[in-house]
Amino acid sequence: MTKSPYIRRLEERKRNDSLKRQMVLGLVIGWLAMLVGAFSAFFVPEANEFIWKLVLWAGMILLGVSVVLPSLLYYPEKWWSYGAGALGKLIFSTVLLLAYFLMFWPAGILLRRQKGNQGFYAWKETIPQLTTAWEPYGAVEDTAQTERGGWRQGLLFQPLWVLVFFVRRGHYLFIPVLVFLLILGLVMFFAQTSSLAPFIYTLF
Repeated sequence: MTKSPYIRRLEERKRNDSLKRQMVLGLVIGWLAMLVGAFSAFFVPEANEFIWKLVLWAGMILLGVSVVLPSLLYYPEKWWSYGAGALGKLIFSTVLLLAYFLMFWPAGILLRRQKGNQGFYAWKETIPQLTTAWEPYGAVEDTAQTERGGWRQGLLFQPLWVLVFFVRRGHYLFIPVLVFLLILGLVMFFAQTSSLAPFIYTLF
């Protein structure tokens, strides 16, 4: 069965991405092994010179392999990425758990004490009897979107409008939480889309 041009291009992109990750793994670990091995072998008096020279040579060989034949690093890169991905999930799950109990939960308690159980709403006069927080999509939403302008509806301005939502209602306690989540989301995005993701995860 003949593969379509799209399938062939997709497979080619996957192979190129895999080679890129293998080269990055070999280059980074090779350079680190060379630097650590050379420093320990020639500048640390008490170090075992033979072992650190082996590390130096191993780094040089790894550099050569990553440049000449990076496909040999397919399985090491796969295992490394799998382990680093599991470590990254554990780290970010722990960070989100701590953020909830150290930031969201206390902010929610303080907000309830200030504004009651309906703290997310804002009224000019008396509190209405609300049965639901959902509102049907209608002309009011369309008018609001028209007033703000279509250029402000892009993805770039969504975090700004979220902050404006909380500022207008006086929920200043949630602003540090939102900024923290925004920074964490950017870190997660760039870490997961980068070829250096396994090294970023292991830094934690």
